[in-house]
Amino acid sequence: MLTDIAEQPVELPVSLLTEAEEAAQELARFDAHLSARLGADCELGPVSSVLPRTESSASSQIENLTVGAR
Repeated sequence: MLTDIAEQPVELPVSLLTEAEEAAQELARFDAHLSARLGADCELGPVSSVLPRTESSASSQIENLTVGAR
């Protein structure tokens, strides 16, 4: 019988979970620092959403997949 991937158990090492929590805390601190420096109404948005967009844009440029405004 086939089982959905979503139903499969996932076991992660405690060390990985600890590192992920530390990374999330660092992102929150960095986000707070930027908000303090640039103002709370800064249009950058939270770092957790800016970084993936930045990486995606850079990756597209590297692969020559950029599209002009037109």
